[in-house]
Parts: sequence; C-alpha cells; structure tokens
Amino acid sequence: MGDIAPPSVVAESGAAYLVASSQELTEYLDFSDPDAIRLRGHRIWIEDILYEHVYGGLNAEQLATRFPTLTQADIYAVLLYYYRHQASLDRRLEDWLLHSQRAWVAQQRSSTPVIEKLRRLHAERNPTTPSMSLPTA
Repeated sequence: MGDIAPPSVVAESGAAYLVASSQELTEYLDFSDPDAIRLRGHRIWIEDILYEHVYGGLNAEQLATRFPTLTQADIYAVLLYYYRHQASLDRRLEDWLLHSQRAWVAQQRSSTPVIEKLRRLHAERNPTTPSMSLPTA
C-alpha cells in the first residue's frame, strides 16, 4: 500500500474533509463478503452505523458516542462510503430493515417452551407493560 496517493483536502462550509480513495477505505471497511460489509477489526456491520445515521439522524460525533469502540476515522470512512454509494446503500438498508422485521415477526410467532416461559415471566414482572406480541396490522 505504499503507492497510495495522499488524500486531497476539500473545504466545505468552513470545514476540511479528507477525500479518501477507494483503496484507502479498505483500511477501515472489510469488503471480503460484498453482502456483509463490516468495520475492519470489529463486529460492527455498516448497516448498524448507517441505520443510526439515516433513520436516527445521528451525526459523526453522535455516532462516535453511540459506537465507542470506533474511531472518528472509522465513522468518517463509513459516512464517506455511504455518500459515495447512497442509492445502493439506501436500498440495502431498506432490505436489511425488511429482513429484520420479518425475522422479528417469525420469532414472535415461535412458541417454544422457553419462549412461553419468558413471556410469562415478563408479564408477571411487568403487569402494566403490554405483552410482547405480534404487531397489529
């Protein structure tokens, strides 16, 4: 990696941002499986961070607080990758959310003895809290 050109600096609204090459992003993102991009050296998936940014409205500083094991450089690498590939990553996030919702519904329909016991314990300990059940239409 010694022949990577240094990143250029772009000034935008008084702030300077490093413009990294795609090769430099591989220092932060693990692309070994195109369907599962994660932060290099972490068990954090790109969707975890992007969900908080896109749907939660968290900025880079707030994301660093939300994910304390990541560096600012990690966060900016994810955001840079997102804004370079926003359309495809927005679709990816939608698919990820749909898959997660379907998995949750399937889990709620599951009725093993362990799950039934957990539901009973939850109801006993939290009588004023609505029971954990399937969402209504």
